[in-house]
Amino acid sequence: MCSAECDAIIQGYNENYKNGWEQTRYIAYVIAATNSDKIKSPKDLLSFTWEIEEEKEIITKEERLKREQEMLDWLAKQK
Repeated sequence: MCSAECDAIIQGYNENYKNGWEQTRYIAYVIAATNSDKIKSPKDLLSFTWEIEEEKEIITKEERLKREQEMLDWLAKQK
């Protein structure tokens, strides 16, 4: 089995895991929403870590050049 196949299997497992939790959350939402007016969406009831958007790191041109040089230095040491 190659790494691409392993990656596809892991991604499939993660998707099944997420889908299971999404279904569970939706069922809980339907039950809770019938008894409360405060819950407007399933995300109000439960939020997941994979739904949180990460802040994108913005780097300056100087920082990018510094990182490139560090990578080139590291690659030169590997030879």
